[in-house]
Amino acid sequence: MATPHFDVFISGSTGSVEDWQNAMNAPKSELPRLNEEQKAVAKKLGISEEEYARGVLVGQYGENRQKQRGEKLGQRIEEVLAGLGS
Repeated sequence: MATPHFDVFISGSTGSVEDWQNAMNAPKSELPRLNEEQKAVAKKLGISEEEYARGVLVGQYGENRQKQRGEKLGQRIEEVLAGLGS
């Protein structure tokens, strides 16, 4: 496939039910490492670092899903524009 002529930017994303299920079932080895600020937030919220990391993972899954949707849309738009000619 050719390199697309567009960039996909994600401005905020949400996790779907499927994203949450996948994050809750992900092995600990797949959880993102938390930085010190994230660890402090987890502590303030009274939740474990693992639980917080799973929430971060949900965000990553949601962002990836949105990016894939944006890329598909961009590809379709390029196809339509190519069909119209210059």
